[in-house]
Amino acid sequence: MPFFALAIRRSTGLCYRPETGPFRAAQLIVYANCEWQLQCPVVEQGVLESGSLSGGACEKELTDLANRYLTSRHTLCPGLPSTLANVEVELGYLPKPVKFDNALFKTLKSKNCKVWHIPSTQSRNRRDANTPGTSTDTERMCGVCLTALRYVERALQQKGKVDGVKKFQRKRPSSNYPLKFLSPTSKRGRLQNQRLQRSRLLKRVNKLYNKTKVELPESHCYFVGFLYQFQRLHLSNLFKKVNKLL
Repeated sequence: MPFFALAIRRSTGLCYRPETGPFRAAQLIVYANCEWQLQCPVVEQGVLESGSLSGGACEKELTDLANRYLTSRHTLCPGLPSTLANVEVELGYLPKPVKFDNALFKTLKSKNCKVWHIPSTQSRNRRDANTPGTSTDTERMCGVCLTALRYVERALQQKGKVDGVKKFQRKRPSSNYPLKFLSPTSKRGRLQNQRLQRSRLLKRVNKLYNKTKVELPESHCYFVGFLYQFQRLHLSNLFKKVNKLL
């Protein structure tokens, strides 16, 4: 990597977190070999975008690059609300669409979070519906995190509607409730119950077998084996005759 680079940052619009204070969320780094990176040092992935300039007189390319990524409308996606930080404890598992980003501060966000983006009207509409006239983190969330937020909220609502009796019934081996919709804890519970049921059935089968099995003398076993072989030979000859007639 070249030793010299040009850093392009937005002069206004600092982000803020109680853990870090004010900070610049994104910057463009252009290296001497004309390669560039859009960096966000406060997230795990660090580099959000990268590419290379054509070289030579690239002032216009730099301007276009800055206008593409560092406009006043761009903002850092805050991730899902901090009120959902304990969602893994509440649900007993972490929903598939989300993950924890543990860079400078722990944030719950979509696995496909856009991180640095221009908020959509969908974000503003959700903000206006919940808290008209106020600015919230929801207003700055990317569309992917908004979708993940709805998924998590729906999972929490469904969990609240399920009582203890229904949870117990879903863990039973005879339950028809789809396994893929169960939480990891409930899945393990049902699989354990199925293994326990198979073990009990196997014991019952062995018990019935020991009660009903018939042991023949060795001479009788030879006679039964002879009849079995004779029957197979007879049937084989019969099939050959039938095939010739067809």
